[in-house]
Amino acid sequence: MIGAKGKSYNVYANLKNKVILQAQKELNEKTDIKFTFEEIKTGRKVTSIKFYIVCNKNNKDEMAVTLEDVYE
Repeated sequence: MIGAKGKSYNVYANLKNKVILQAQKELNEKTDIKFTFEEIKTGRKVTSIKFYIVCNKNNKDEMAVTLEDVYE
């Protein structure tokens, strides 16, 4: 499915909820990376996913402060 190797997600909803949305939430909260995605469908079936990755500037200052605290 979608060229993924290793653990298999036979139902796309499982992949979306357990992997993609969870990663999106964690990256947005904990890093300066943010992504959105677009589901490409053939009929009703999702056949591919297009990811859009950008810098999350809102968390960048917060991360810099956190890193300074760690090194002091």
